[in-house]
Order: sequence, then structure tokens, then C-alpha cells
Amino acid sequence: MKRFILVFLLISLTGLTKAEILPYISPGVQIGYGFGQGFFYSGQITVGFSYNGPRKPWEVGGGIHHDPDHYYIFPGVTFGKRFYKNYSYSYTDVQVCFVGIVGIGYGIGRQESKSSGGEIIPFKRIKVWGGVFVNATYDYAKSKEGVVNHNLGIIGVIPFGKEINY
Repeated sequence: MKRFILVFLLISLTGLTKAEILPYISPGVQIGYGFGQGFFYSGQITVGFSYNGPRKPWEVGGGIHHDPDHYYIFPGVTFGKRFYKNYSYSYTDVQVCFVGIVGIGYGIGRQESKSSGGEIIPFKRIKVWGGVFVNATYDYAKSKEGVVNHNLGIIGVIPFGKEINY
């Protein structure tokens, strides 16, 4: 996981010299349903950078306008906790979100559940989402032992940072 985060940060910080790079923090609250586990709620916080893509001029009706294809890229690291009726787990994801008119995102990471004996069980985790401020989500997690979790939900997020304007 540490190697992945390092590679992710190196890729994120290269090749975007024309874009404005700004730090952000984004809290989120989620509700949803885990197949086999039932209803859940989650809280998370994401920290990262927003890349404010270059604004391109375009011409319509003889006039020059700006910003029809303006976009943001939000790479970040998410730390969260999910609660079901009888248990909870923590998760950490490295993710990236692309925002134009709507946002779509993808993340990979790790979640840790405790067994009834108190042993920590690690899972590899993948998540995808889409929307604007309120996003539909799907996440999938699998342990080495073959235990699989599928979850659907809705999450509300608000990114805070210098000049994050949609």
C-alpha cells in the first residue's frame, strides 16, 4: 500500500504544469446497503490536491466564451469508518475524481475488519462513484480467505480548498 501511495503521488504531481494545483479536504457522510450485511452508515475524510484544468476559449455566435470543457481532477487519500448493526470497520483508499459537469471517481485501498476473536482481517477494496456533491457509490472488498463484500450507497461530500468553484 505504501508503494502504491508513493507511485500515485508521483504520477499525480507530474505532467500538469498548465493546471493550477491546490490542496483540498473533503468530509463525507454515506448511507447504504451491504449485501449480506444490511444497512450501514459511514463517515470519511479525504485530503489531496485539486488540479484546476486550463480554461480554453471557444467561439459561439461570433463571440468568444470560456470554460465549456473546464475540469477538475481531485487525487486524494481517504480515511473512513463504516458502521453496520453488529460491527464496523476502517478503510483507507487512494482515489481520483474527475469533475466536469458531473463527477466520476475510482479508488483502491484496504479495509480492516476484526474477527469475533479480535484478529484483524485485511480486505483489498475497490470503489467507484458518480454525481455532484451527492454521489451514487459502489464498493467491493475481498479478503485473502475469499470473503467478499458488495455495497451500494449514497454519499454527500463537500470539498474545501482555495478556489474550488464549480
